[in-house]
Parts: sequence; C-alpha cells; structure tokens
Amino acid sequence: MPVLPEKTTREELFAASLHHEMKTPLAALSAVSENLRRHLGALLRQIAEQAPGSEPISALLPILKEAIADPAPEPPLTGLAHQQRAAAAAVRLRAAGMKAGADEASSILVRGGWESRFDVIAPLLVRWGSDPLSGLLDSVGRLRGSLRSLDASVARLTNLTAALRIGLGAPNPVAEVFELLPCVEAAMGTLHHVLRENVGVDVRCPAGMVLIGNSVHISQIVTNLVANALAALPAAGGQVTLEAERSGDTVIMRVIDNGAGVPDAIHDRLFTPFFTTRATGQGTGVGLYISRRIAETHGGTLAFESRPGRTCFELRLPAAPAGRATSDGGS
Repeated sequence: MPVLPEKTTREELFAASLHHEMKTPLAALSAVSENLRRHLGALLRQIAEQAPGSEPISALLPILKEAIADPAPEPPLTGLAHQQRAAAAAVRLRAAGMKAGADEASSILVRGGWESRFDVIAPLLVRWGSDPLSGLLDSVGRLRGSLRSLDASVARLTNLTAALRIGLGAPNPVAEVFELLPCVEAAMGTLHHVLRENVGVDVRCPAGMVLIGNSVHISQIVTNLVANALAALPAAGGQVTLEAERSGDTVIMRVIDNGAGVPDAIHDRLFTPFFTTRATGQGTGVGLYISRRIAETHGGTLAFESRPGRTCFELRLPAAPAGRATSDGGS
C-alpha cells in the first residue's frame, strides 16, 4: 500500500482526481468529434448519390431533420437487450409487408432509437426497400447517439469541480431528492464511445427508486464502475450487467462483469488511492477510492466480490422515505 507524504497528499490526490475524472469525458468528446465528422460525411455522400428529388429520400428527410434537431434517443443498447428488441422490430416489419432486409433494418431501427417513429418509417421501408433508406437511418442514428454522449460529457464536465471536492474531504453539498435511473442513463451516455460491438451491456434499473444526496456524484460512481467493468473484459468481448433494486430502506445497485476477475492478492488494495491494475497511462487508481468516499458521504457502502468469470461491485445507498418527491417534482 503506497504511503503519501503528509504535506502533499491532498494536492496529489486533487491532481490525480482531476486527471482521472477528466479523462473519460474528454476521451468521449474526442471520439464523438471524430464520429460526427465521419458519419456526417457518410450521410451527405449518401444523399448526394441519390437523384435530385428522389421520392424515398424526400419522404425520409423530414424525419431525419427532426431527429438531428432533437438528439435525445434512449441510451445505447447492446447484447441481449438489443437482440430482443431488434427481433421484435423485424417481426413487425415483416407483418407490415417487408419481404427482404428486415433483420438488418430492424437492427438499425433499434440501435438508432427509431422505434418511436416506427409507424412512419416502416411504410417507407416496405414501399422502397431497405437500401438506401437503412443507410441514412443508420448514419443519422449514430449521429444522434454521438450527440447524446456529447451532451452527457459536457454536463459532467460542468459539474466536475463540485464533484471532485468529495474526494478531498469537503462537506457534502445540500442534498436533493432524485431518481437513480437518470444517473444511470447519464453515465451510459458518457460511456457511449467505449461500448464495443462485441460487448453486451444489460441495464436493469427500474424507475421510481428515489435517493437523497447529490445526483452528479452518484452518476460519477456509476460511470466509474461501468467503465471499470468494460475495461476488465478481454478483447474478445463479454458481458456487463447493471441491476438495481430496493430492499427495505436501501437501494442496491450492482455492476457485474464476466471478465477474468480480480486476483485475491490485490483485493485489499483495490480501494487504495493511486493503486491501479491497468497498464501505464490508462488508469490513475483513484476512481474506486473516490467512489467509495462518495458512497460513504451519502451514508452508504461500496464493496465487491470477485472470482474468475464474475466480478460484482455492489453499491448500497439509503433510499428516500416514501412519499418524497424528486427535486423537479416528477419521476
């Protein structure tokens, strides 16, 4: 266990914390910028390739413009959740009369957050076929996902200074009443850029689980835990599951991955400041330390158990008393 000089502990911890917490959102912004340029170019090329006044493109463009103006699709789906929704969409497309390309088109509809516009888009796909409409939907859907990630990252950066004060032992800010689900959605939006096609992410967080504290800090914990779980998976892929439930007066959230596991020899060091199992330059070793500190300032706990093939981090937080409304008055 490293021993920090007493006179520099707080300064070093602040610098490392700032570096650690800036790294993920800044990487997201960089990836999003590249993603926006690439897919915007693809979108423009696909439109340019169509004959002027092309009827299918003309019919689809208003939907695309509306989507770009309102870039707020659901958090990204991967793995089993995506497969199930895509399969259901394919059944609906075939029932509507689409004879070819239903599987590919349905995957694009789900991945791009187009299900809410299914009744408008499906007749176009049935009438003119999957190509070139699916390509346009895919490009714009990816742009919308990137914009969501950008918004989440910017919001996190805006609140970063206040959030980092917890890691330095400052008193907890004035408490608010908030739901856990938006914290999870914000975290998944921030991590959009690190989700790989061969990694499944299953989110099981029902609405209505209300906490008292600071929603930005709790979102920070979720981001750290999910990012660590994704990093623990091999290049071949794997599965991350985030599940939450209420048990009496406690809200319990678990982040589970099926990676190689945490070696027994380092279990006692995992929450130590500056200890990391990642390669040089890829981790500062303060994410888990700060996450546990935040949990404790909220009257909760953060613990883990690990074995080969299953690592589970469990966050326990006091639930808000029944009847307490969220800070915005809604759910």
